[in-house]
Amino acid sequence: KAAAPIIEPTRESRRILRVALSEKPAKYIMGDGYYAFIDCTPYIQAGGLADSEALLTYLGENYGVAVVPGVYFSQHGANWIRFSYATPPHITQGAVTRLFEGLESLLSK
Repeated sequence: KAAAPIIEPTRESRRILRVALSEKPAKYIMGDGYYAFIDCTPYIQAGGLADSEALLTYLGENYGVAVVPGVYFSQHGANWIRFSYATPPHITQGAVTRLFEGLESLLSK
């Protein structure tokens, strides 16, 4: 009961992100935790970015979305991001919308 105010909103935010990811061509890894790892290779390459750190800068400056670059974990994650959905569902929905607006804008560069 004590954790219900955290568990239920996170569960809904997880559902929101899963639906959005299932509609996109991006590969991802997502369990039942609080974040997903998303392969952003096509977006990074299309935008001429060096890696996920450059993607962090681009998304933050232009779309107000903060992600954790996978390159911070290892070179194997250079084109991946960690996206947290441990927020209320309405905030997650807005962030997911802005995330994919930002990623898709790179495809037209």
